[in-house]
Amino acid sequence: MHMITMRLVPLSAASSAPDQPSEPFLAQCTSADRIEHIWAQNQSDRIDLVFFVISEHEADALLCARAVCERALSSDRRLVAWRLADERPPAQ
Repeated sequence: MHMITMRLVPLSAASSAPDQPSEPFLAQCTSADRIEHIWAQNQSDRIDLVFFVISEHEADALLCARAVCERALSSDRRLVAWRLADERPPAQ
């Protein structure tokens, strides 16, 4: 099992995080993702996520966690104003 951390940051200062920050991500998990558990915490300027992924290789675990994040960001209206911290902000 691997522990993969991710961070979401708001696109603007007015963005608010979901009350239950792990919910949108758990909703996107499939059995193929092999996600055992997700821990999430809202901070004033970010959402910190920890994915516990059953995988032999850390790289595969990272890809699974990232895929869940991308699906949640593209499909959950509560996350419309958020992005993964390692991505570039959208062009204005």
